[in-house]
Amino acid sequence: MEGSGLLPIEQRRWIDWWLGKLQIATAFSVTLFGAVLKAEPSHFGEALGPLVGGMQRWAWLVAVAGPIIVVVLQWARGHFGNPWAWDAIQKILDEFSHEVFKDSRDPDDYHRVTLFKHRKWCWSWNPSLMRNWLVAAARSGHLTKERIRRFRAPDDGEACQGVVGFAWRHRDWVLVPDDRVPLPSLNDTSPQDDIEKYANLCKVDPAWVTGQLQKRRPLAKSYAALRVQLRGKPWGVLVLDSRNPEPIDKEKLDRFKAYANLLTPLLERT
Repeated sequence: MEGSGLLPIEQRRWIDWWLGKLQIATAFSVTLFGAVLKAEPSHFGEALGPLVGGMQRWAWLVAVAGPIIVVVLQWARGHFGNPWAWDAIQKILDEFSHEVFKDSRDPDDYHRVTLFKHRKWCWSWNPSLMRNWLVAAARSGHLTKERIRRFRAPDDGEACQGVVGFAWRHRDWVLVPDDRVPLPSLNDTSPQDDIEKYANLCKVDPAWVTGQLQKRRPLAKSYAALRVQLRGKPWGVLVLDSRNPEPIDKEKLDRFKAYANLLTPLLERT
């Protein structure tokens, strides 16, 4: 299933700034309305007296709704995540991509590192498809950040989708292809056998592969994926994909441990 695009860092900063200001304004309103609750309107003169009286009449509503609004705004800020943390995560993914693919002279978007987060709930028109998805949270580079597919990751491990879902079930790096079975090179005229072979190795629906080929969207030729742990529990999946048909170098992947030491405390702030 196609997903939505990633939220740019600039938009995260803008949203977080406005939500923070709304929190402050709401908290100030609760304090202000509470402060005038016992005041005598006549003491404020003809100009401000009616205003104070009106504030007193509405004070009960502000006292009830204000704290709720503050909590909702705080939840919204947490949902979009700390802009500073996501900015740092973006830099880590960029550096890791450079480390693994630094010998390539291809365009940057030929080799990508994407961080997927497991979400228990995602919006869908189909209620049966609203639970348990791996959704892109960040991607290296500045291109191909729209229409990133999300993958099912339900309690039934056999129903997990894609290389991403397959890695969700494992502790170590998952490599596709391995040294034995390379992924077929596909185009819109490829035979059905090659399409099914690619789909089988990548744990996706052959119909989805066919759809991508018909839309002339390039498919990766090699993958590496690792489940990401946070506070001892599965948090998401880190995925590298490349248009290079050679398997991704396992020795370079092992260097991710140094980046993981930086990534983990940042994820705790998102």
